[in-house]
Amino acid sequence: MRSVPALIKREILESKNSFVLTPLILAGIAITLVSLTLLGFGNMQFIDGMQENGVQTFSDLIVQMQKHRPDDWREAMMVGYWVVTMPVWAVMPFVIFFGLLGSLYEERRDRSILFWKSMPVPDWQEVLVKLAVPLLVVPLIFLMIAILAQIIIATLFTVVLAVQGGDIGAVWPFGLMLKVWFSSVGANLLFALWGLPLTAWVLFVSSFAARMPFMWAVLPPALIVIVEGMFSNTAMFGKWLAIHAGAWLGETIDQYAGHQMINGPREVLIKLTGGPFFEMLAQSMINVQFWFGLIIAAGFVYGAVYMRKQAL
Repeated sequence: MRSVPALIKREILESKNSFVLTPLILAGIAITLVSLTLLGFGNMQFIDGMQENGVQTFSDLIVQMQKHRPDDWREAMMVGYWVVTMPVWAVMPFVIFFGLLGSLYEERRDRSILFWKSMPVPDWQEVLVKLAVPLLVVPLIFLMIAILAQIIIATLFTVVLAVQGGDIGAVWPFGLMLKVWFSSVGANLLFALWGLPLTAWVLFVSSFAARMPFMWAVLPPALIVIVEGMFSNTAMFGKWLAIHAGAWLGETIDQYAGHQMINGPREVLIKLTGGPFFEMLAQSMINVQFWFGLIIAAGFVYGAVYMRKQAL
């Protein structure tokens, strides 16, 4: 197990462009756009129907937001931070997908597997690290970059408000920021567990595909969906894929908090962060589909380990 940190470091270094540089560039673009928006702030900013001709500065906007959202303006501010950094999160599923798809395929294609198999590291450990890095380490890297971007944006807001004479404390909802950041760690963990049968399938494909792993990863599930629709006129497999791809969140929240409608920033925040982690985890633990997915994932991981043992 002492080799695990070195294996994790190797995976990150080999894919640092997609794991680190890509979210950094997207965060930089988001910060730049916010900065340009602040510089060009004028009479065109209307939020939630508050078409006030008096909104001329960012300070005016904060005053109007507190006036129109007296109960949840902090949540509105927090949702705004997450919306601005959303491009960072939007690219993460693709980074994870292609990271897993190439993890075992690339070392077979460039024959570096012969070198790595000569190392005193068992195949199961190599495979588990290649699965764990995209699922557990990459979301943490993305989260840290998103948090850094949010802090920089809040600092920009602070400077503008200091110049314009606004309420600086309005852009720093500290308690809510910390709560959402920590709950995001739990939400990412739940997303990883629910999505395990799909990500383990991609890793399994990476372990055996001789060429075109993307086609192997996508075509079989697509064919099953098409054949099921043609012969039984149902979409059970497609629904199962959707649940493990992220639709579980809506169903689990409904089980936890009832069919809660989105009526404001507070409800949006619950949808974005997955709600209180332990309650969401408890709802997942009693869900049959959750455990069935883990069993299927274990089969794919076992298959990936077996295929790596056979690879030369």
